[in-house]
Amino acid sequence: MKKLFCLVLAALLLTACQPTPTEDVVVNKTEGRLEELIVTQPEASEAPEMTVRARVNAPERVKEDLSGHVYGGELSVHIDAPVTVPEVTRVPVYTVRFKTFSPEEKEALTKKLLGDGPYFDGNRDRAIYARCDNMVKLYTAWLKALDEGCYGPGQQENYDSMRNANLLDNISFEMKDMQRHSDFPAPEPWTGRFSDERFGLENGQGKGLSITPWERGVDIGYGTDEDVDINSYSYRLPKTDREKELCAMVETFANDLGFTEARTWDMTGVDDDIREGLFHSETGFEYDSFQFQLLPYYDGIPSYPDSQTYTGPDGVKERVTHVPYEQGPQQERIEATVVKGEITSLNWYNALEIVSTDSENVQLLPFEEIMDIFRSQIFRSIYLGTSDEDPELWKNEPPHSEELTIQTVRFSYMRVKKPDSSEFWLLPVWDFEDCMTINAVDGSIINRGTGY
Repeated sequence: MKKLFCLVLAALLLTACQPTPTEDVVVNKTEGRLEELIVTQPEASEAPEMTVRARVNAPERVKEDLSGHVYGGELSVHIDAPVTVPEVTRVPVYTVRFKTFSPEEKEALTKKLLGDGPYFDGNRDRAIYARCDNMVKLYTAWLKALDEGCYGPGQQENYDSMRNANLLDNISFEMKDMQRHSDFPAPEPWTGRFSDERFGLENGQGKGLSITPWERGVDIGYGTDEDVDINSYSYRLPKTDREKELCAMVETFANDLGFTEARTWDMTGVDDDIREGLFHSETGFEYDSFQFQLLPYYDGIPSYPDSQTYTGPDGVKERVTHVPYEQGPQQERIEATVVKGEITSLNWYNALEIVSTDSENVQLLPFEEIMDIFRSQIFRSIYLGTSDEDPELWKNEPPHSEELTIQTVRFSYMRVKKPDSSEFWLLPVWDFEDCMTINAVDGSIINRGTGY
């Protein structure tokens, strides 16, 4: 009895005094056997067309409250989210790399977008002048719409604020930039070659193409002299028939490039955030101009551009763990602008190409196991603290609490760095908003910032 009492007391003490880890615990139930798991095919099913949702037994929605101790205080986690899973039956795993172009491919893409020529070297001053001219036209039309009460009756104070503190300053800035870049020479014939690594040219109608490889990716840009900057960040889905028509036009344009399938994720209008945040109005400035964000799809599975994993406020984790944060290459991302019904720019950042198929249909962990990993690891991943630079000062700060709300749980692809390689895997993952990304194959925690 005496020995039993001591064992029970020791167990209680160990339970009560578990230390908070100083760095992320990476769960990997396969102890580094990811490559072996990738080539393991799912067991044969009586229903070979079973969807991914059915295979992993994922619910339509997750609603759960969790709480626990983290570095610097207590954390409450509220999950109330639809579980988004694409309607596919296969989940291949690919080895991928940043897209490369042969001279023949560059020439074919140039002719598709810019015609047969002649081609000219890019003129930076002319491009800046054209952009400024377009912005002056936009702001002038916006000022006129304000005078006509485009956001509805009343709100005079907000109208004055928009006119005096925003649009007039912007139009003045753009006009000064136009003056600085108004004296530019006639276009010069293109002096480059389709074999150039950094490639860029224009045609005689103000359309240009550039392909710029970087150490951390590749940027592919198409633009015209009619482009404008849309600085609204109130992203949403298309609402009107006109918006849906333009959305379909952008998708067709992106898919015709032949990289991979692209579908619209969301969009924003010129003044969406002004309508929503300042005037609380459904009506506003109409310029028939929008920015679209598109997602690349592989085998019907989207790849999201999120490039950050939340670990707490003010970079506390880095200061506590003394592990410097190194940002990896951003995930693949597609943006397009439409001005007055015409596609004026499309930028495809870090486009990928498939090198090999490592699995035709990879084995996936059950969703409940993914949830168990999230429940145990979320309290090892968040670091609370003050904004003081000296970690020693945090020891004297009283513990405080923070609430985390997760409204999105989704299954997707992510580009993940392969060990000791310049290539990557395109792996299936589960994203819990921007708080945690879990490898759907082996359950390891992936940092979206570093890419592994």
